[in-house]
Amino acid sequence: MDEGDYGENFTPRERKLNGQLEKIYQSASYKLSQHLVKVAENPYRVLALPISAPWIIFNTLGWKGVLKFLIQLLIIPLLIPWFLFNMIFKSRKADLGVGEEKKTAKECIVIFSDECLGGTHLQRALAIETFIRQNRKNIQVIHITLESQNQFPQMNDSLVYNMPSRPKIPGMNPKNWNGLTENILDSILQMYDPKYFIFDGKYPFRGLLNSISRFKQMNRYWIQSTFKKVKTSNLPNGSFEIFDAIIHPTMTRPHPTSEIHLGRSGQIFTAPMVMKPQKEAYTKQDFIDMHDLPSDTLLVFFNVNNRTTQSLEIIEYMLKQESVHIITNRYNDTKSLHHPRFQRVQWYGLAEMFQIADVAIVDSNIYSLHSAIYSNTPSLCLIRSQSEVKQFKTHFNELNSTFLTLEPGVDSSILIERVECLIDPDFLTRMRGVMSQNKLGEGVRQFVDLIHEPSEVNK
Repeated sequence: MDEGDYGENFTPRERKLNGQLEKIYQSASYKLSQHLVKVAENPYRVLALPISAPWIIFNTLGWKGVLKFLIQLLIIPLLIPWFLFNMIFKSRKADLGVGEEKKTAKECIVIFSDECLGGTHLQRALAIETFIRQNRKNIQVIHITLESQNQFPQMNDSLVYNMPSRPKIPGMNPKNWNGLTENILDSILQMYDPKYFIFDGKYPFRGLLNSISRFKQMNRYWIQSTFKKVKTSNLPNGSFEIFDAIIHPTMTRPHPTSEIHLGRSGQIFTAPMVMKPQKEAYTKQDFIDMHDLPSDTLLVFFNVNNRTTQSLEIIEYMLKQESVHIITNRYNDTKSLHHPRFQRVQWYGLAEMFQIADVAIVDSNIYSLHSAIYSNTPSLCLIRSQSEVKQFKTHFNELNSTFLTLEPGVDSSILIERVECLIDPDFLTRMRGVMSQNKLGEGVRQFVDLIHEPSEVNK
């Protein structure tokens, strides 16, 4: 049977498309375009175009269509002012809404803490957050940290974004890691729109600098606290100029070098920034009761990062004293970990550890040393190198006698002498008296007051 007997067989979709195509063929625009093509092919027809073009439109649309078209042309100029007025009115209304929303929104601070041995940068960030929670309740604090969060149980109530540092990602090159950091930080800053950004670390990263430089409305601060001087040759270009100020928490205020202008507002010195002991925190007696220890126990806080021959010798000698119970919040690869009087405590923060301890053994870590002074905890400081000896004396100046120190390479007799002093009750009483005479300011309060009034920075 031939297809012509019943006509062409089309699907419903094909029939619909054919109908739409037929409408296009019959439209005035299509016919006019086809006519213009013919005019282009035969230039002599241009002379008749003023007559032929209107005739094609009239013949296709008819009188009603042409009249409707002319009315629309006349109405359009009248509608333009209405459209402009509507756009301006809506724009102003939207701006007003944004302003009202910002007035009721919380102020926000984003703190980016770098990874370091002992977690100094994150500990300082926690000290800032704790103060803000207690004294500036309208300010929200967001943490971004490269530290392992499980090392700091006091962060459970904090809003934390935990990023892996570059060494933790095998095969990650600096360029890709900086790109990753930049993208993550961009997203967080866009989400929270913070008024303040604080970087606590030795060196800022290129990805971090790229991100914060795009947020012009943000006040940017770099907390730089270390014994070692920062080499400008190691910094990405423009590092200092991106920050509004470089903040130095220090025991004694050195004279800033006038030849170098660091940051747009120069260097600003504050008192040490540490977590202040909390009245509601656990006490030594609470710890003794919890672990059923003798009442005359001497609690020794072992706050040393690296396992060395010197630190092991100190631990072994102290554990020979029956009254000594050593506590630590860090893992130390030593056989003493299995000793019943050497205990790793994970649920205390650094401030709480200093608060419950009678004495402490610490690295020449500036945050730990400042914390020891604030908590009035007699401490033995293990200095790792001769360069650190000089830096220690320069930083503490006339306060050198505040600590017992153990320099590198000393023989066992001097080591034992220092440890004996640390467990001698009379010596500890005198040492606490010396430490209590140090009238230090509150660095965290000074810093928060400073950033809350940015205009004060330039005075």
